[in-house]
Amino acid sequence: MRARDEIRLIIAALFMIQVVLAFSSIGLLTRIKPAVEEILVENVASTEAVEDMLVVLATPPAQRDATSQQTFQAALERARTNITEAGERPVVETLLAQSDGALAGDPAAYQATVAALGRLGDINVASMKEADQRAKQLGTAGAWIAAFLGALGFVLSVLAVRRLTRRFLTPLNELAETVEAYRQGDLHRRFSAADAPLELARVGETVNGLILDQLGHETPQSTHVAVDRAALLFFLDTLERPAFVLEPGGAVVASNTAGADHLRTDAGRTLLDALRADAAAPPDGVSTRSMRGAAWLVEVTPPAA
Repeated sequence: MRARDEIRLIIAALFMIQVVLAFSSIGLLTRIKPAVEEILVENVASTEAVEDMLVVLATPPAQRDATSQQTFQAALERARTNITEAGERPVVETLLAQSDGALAGDPAAYQATVAALGRLGDINVASMKEADQRAKQLGTAGAWIAAFLGALGFVLSVLAVRRLTRRFLTPLNELAETVEAYRQGDLHRRFSAADAPLELARVGETVNGLILDQLGHETPQSTHVAVDRAALLFFLDTLERPAFVLEPGGAVVASNTAGADHLRTDAGRTLLDALRADAAAPPDGVSTRSMRGAAWLVEVTPPAA
């Protein structure tokens, strides 16, 4: 797969997870909202009607006026038109049959009306509790689903990072090490990241081809030079301290890995300037040995930890 397409696919997958998480949260919240509205529309209205009727009945008959009668009848009408539970209908029918007697002062009708109002209030309170429980269940389910989608997004992100590392960073490091080995004279190192994307694989094949071309253009004399250089590199790698070979002209011929790392630092560049000025008198912590007058072997003692 091409690198561009693979990166787009990974980004698109992560984006889709976030979109699914967002819309799932919205969907769950929209399901909770009707459950709350159901309590307000179906139960609170009936509960308020019960309270209004009880207030009127609690008023002594001598203090009741036409407004009280109208308040009671209006509340009773609201309860009649807002029957939402199966148990409300017989209770409302009882209220319709007994309310006139209760307002007129009939004790039996008064007791029956008060009892019916109590049952109507209990029915609506129970209904509100059930609706509240459903809303809580939806909220709990929504929280778990959101947590699951969040964890899924985290896992996919980790997998995406691992895939990017395996498909891009590892081949890039392999390519850099191959070029660095070639720069230091190793003509046998090859780029071999088989799982690299198409673009990196083509670059690696090009680098391998260039190295093969260099081997093919060698003369017998240059072959001996390559063997000598390989032997020099092998010798440098056996040294524990950072080491490199410096020509009289000031050019670095070869180095071990620690020496190459040291030369990239500011201290290494300062050391090179000093050795180019006089390799026979190195700074403290540095030793130099003449290699038959053709070059200098430089060894650096790392500072104590």
